[in-house]
This record gives sequence, C-alpha cells and structure tokens, in this order.
Amino acid sequence: MKKVFSFFLLAVMLLAGAAPLTAAQNGSRLTPDEANNILEKTVGAWQIKSVAWQPWNSKFAFSEGTASYRLDDNGNVRERLSLVQPDGTVEEVEGLLRYSAKNKRFEFVQVDKAGVITLLMHGKWDPDFSMIVFTPAIAPRHVSSQVTWQYLFFDDGSFRKVVRTPDGKGNTMIAAEFHCQQPSVAKRKH
Repeated sequence: MKKVFSFFLLAVMLLAGAAPLTAAQNGSRLTPDEANNILEKTVGAWQIKSVAWQPWNSKFAFSEGTASYRLDDNGNVRERLSLVQPDGTVEEVEGLLRYSAKNKRFEFVQVDKAGVITLLMHGKWDPDFSMIVFTPAIAPRHVSSQVTWQYLFFDDGSFRKVVRTPDGKGNTMIAAEFHCQQPSVAKRKH
C-alpha cells in the first residue's frame, strides 16, 4: 500500500500555482504556448500540506513537506518533493512534467538513472473548473487505470491536487488531497 501511496505522491506538485489563463479558458484546447505558460507558473519553492485516507485503520493521515520545481533546458518542469510522513519518515519523489505538442496533452513521466523515460500519466486542461485532469497511461483493464489526479488552481496562486480512486461500486472517492502554497515569509521585527 505504501508503494501505491508513493506513486500518488510522485505528482503532488505537477502544476503548482498555475492561475487559469484567460486565453486558455476561451478554447477547448490549449496551444503549446498556453500549456507551457501554465507549466512555467509551477517553477519555484512550495510548502505542502496533505491529508490521505488510510483504509487499513480508518483514519486520515496528515503530513507536511516542501517541493521545488525548475525548468530544464527543454522547457520541461523537474519536480522534487519531500513529505514528512506521520511515522516520521521522509518520502522523497522526483518526476518530470511536460506538455507534448505532438500528442496535444500534458504528461507526467519518470526518468530513471539510465535516462529511460516512462510515461505515467497524461492529462488535459478543463477550463470550466480551472484544472488539469490526469489519467494513468496503463492498460484499461488494470484497476489503477481508474485513478485520476485533479489539479485545481486558485486565484491566490495555490493549487490543490486531489487523488480519486474507485470505491468498488462504480464511483470514485477522494483518497488524498495535497494543498500547495508559496512558503510564508518571516516578518521582520522593527
């Protein structure tokens, strides 16, 4: 179960703080420039507050952490995040977020030490809800193909990632939420 939870954490910071673009909301598809503008808004340092449902003990687990995003030479966004788990361990994950003009979609990939790229999720912009919805890039018969990631963007620059999983009755339930905000700046005493 921890590996499944880690998989969901991998993309916690896919699109941090990207405010909806007016031009993107006027059309059903994004242009590559609009998509890249959204990706560029994720660049920076972030604080994460998360809550995840733990069905094995029927409780919510709360954790906090940090993340950093930087543009690489190809215009992709490299994410690196670190979350302190309830048991005190630190979960560290890394991934690459990009927009594929060829496939006309957002993609979340892992790059291993040998440089092999594995597509994990692909997504599309939903202008009605100011969010990107990601679905797994795996065989449709696999149960995890029903998992979705929703990145909801707010006017204050923060975003909330919601992980939805099947409930076994044909519906989905919220398995985890991650709220990402700019770090607080300490006030200077005068």
